[in-house]
Amino acid sequence: MLVHAQVAGDFILSAGWNYSMPQHNSHVFGKHTLSGSPIEVPQPGSIKVGKGSALNLSGTYFITDNLASEFMLSTGTHLNLDGSGYWGSLGKVGSIEQWNSALVLKYYFGNSEAKFRPFLGAGISRVWFTNVHFADEFDGLPTISTLSVKDQWAAVFDGGFSYRFNKNCFASLSILYMPLHTTATTRSRTTDETWIRELTSEAKLKLNPVITSLSIGYRF
Repeated sequence: MLVHAQVAGDFILSAGWNYSMPQHNSHVFGKHTLSGSPIEVPQPGSIKVGKGSALNLSGTYFITDNLASEFMLSTGTHLNLDGSGYWGSLGKVGSIEQWNSALVLKYYFGNSEAKFRPFLGAGISRVWFTNVHFADEFDGLPTISTLSVKDQWAAVFDGGFSYRFNKNCFASLSILYMPLHTTATTRSRTTDETWIRELTSEAKLKLNPVITSLSIGYRF
């Protein structure tokens, strides 16, 4: 007797683990304003965005036996920010948490009885950032520094496979690529005995993460 799985009308709830690997590792803060006026900085600082992991939750609805829509939510991925270039001697200069939600349309190859089913998908993601921390000292001077990273929409491209253990339980491994570009802004207020300096700097962040996801799902 054939065991039918992943057929039209099925809903699969999954939980698992994501590992995010940004593909652009150095970003220069090249647009500077001092008290609102543009200035040139001879040795601009830059940052490297680290790798990180997070919990992933998803719900998949099969529109047909081969076509499915999936909503994914990745909880806060903790990413370290390390100084590079002029800031290289500072080491770690901050950290952020990246959250992703995505709606993806997937095509599953093979028939509904197959244990092993490759898939390809594409969709759109909303990315936002929380718990942003930045260094409190630059060039040996005390500063009040803040870092903000702009939330963004991004396309998502997904490929992988699912494996059926029994009628209701599945494992899934996928690799997701997200061409993610955003803007980071630092605002620093530096003081000593005679003056106060307020400096704002911007960097274009091309993160373009490759995200590996491993999850276990149950069919309802």
